[in-house]
Amino acid sequence: MIARHQPSALVSELIRATRVPLTLAILAFTLSLTTSQVLVVSGIVDAITAPLTVILFIVAAMILAINVIDAVLQRLTGTTDVEDLASPEFGDQRARATTIAALRRMAIVLAIIVGAGLVLTSTPTFSGAGLSVLAGAGGIALVLGFAAREVLGNIMASMQISLNRSAKVGDQLIYDGNLCTVERIHFTFVQLKVWDDTRLIVPVSKFVSDSFINRSTRTYGMIRNATLIFAPRIDVGRLRDHFHDWCAQDDRVDGDKDDIGCVVTDQGDSGIHVRFAAPVKDPTVGWDFECDMREEMVRFAATLADEDGTEYLPHMGSGTAADAGPGAPG
Repeated sequence: MIARHQPSALVSELIRATRVPLTLAILAFTLSLTTSQVLVVSGIVDAITAPLTVILFIVAAMILAINVIDAVLQRLTGTTDVEDLASPEFGDQRARATTIAALRRMAIVLAIIVGAGLVLTSTPTFSGAGLSVLAGAGGIALVLGFAAREVLGNIMASMQISLNRSAKVGDQLIYDGNLCTVERIHFTFVQLKVWDDTRLIVPVSKFVSDSFINRSTRTYGMIRNATLIFAPRIDVGRLRDHFHDWCAQDDRVDGDKDDIGCVVTDQGDSGIHVRFAAPVKDPTVGWDFECDMREEMVRFAATLADEDGTEYLPHMGSGTAADAGPGAPG
């Protein structure tokens, strides 16, 4: 309730970040006050409640630190939707979001290590082990290496993605045949937003070992193409002229005319295969452009067919195959 009525969004998020740690701190304080001032407990009970109180305080401090860091980093990344981040003008923001995600994971790992060391030092029996954890990273690596090899491998893999920038938050990818956008890079998995608004969850270890197409790396332009099948009698020159004129009027097309093409790539029983290709500036509109391109050229071929009185779009049915001209399938 208090967080909702704050003038600053950052202040509201910081207040929300204190909910869980404040609850744990109150619980630890109540337990400590009850066992030391209100009730008289035996040595066995005190041996359990004293370390438990310390652990609760330490866990509360760890969660508070992580939540505060999360709130601050969230404000630094902004509230831009992940789909908007795929646009070329947000290249720097994608890199910043990925770096901040890596810093968050480093902060969590550091908080866990420090917290574990403090918990161990709070108990006399394990004080030496606790100091060792805090003093040497070798002991940490040894313990984690044996106890959680798979988890540690995923954490290191997620850090690898963030450092080598092979895929940044907001990048548009072709992964496993899916057009998707990198939404989040977690410790153990990468969350991809597929074009149909579903989420593809990929383990980090698998993601770093698989190959994928990153449409947002370095250059943002891309060439979209569509191959259509026409009857052999169609005038390809008229198709080519219309396609160039249509591309010249579309703002999504890059200005380089050399990359705009209309060529016959193959022929078969069904007709000739004509490939239309044009460069687009923004990969986020590439799919829409390709669909519009295909629709426009099919429409124009139908218009030519009406003008010439000849069917240029081949039919597979036997009843209409004769209308497609000499090259139509029989």
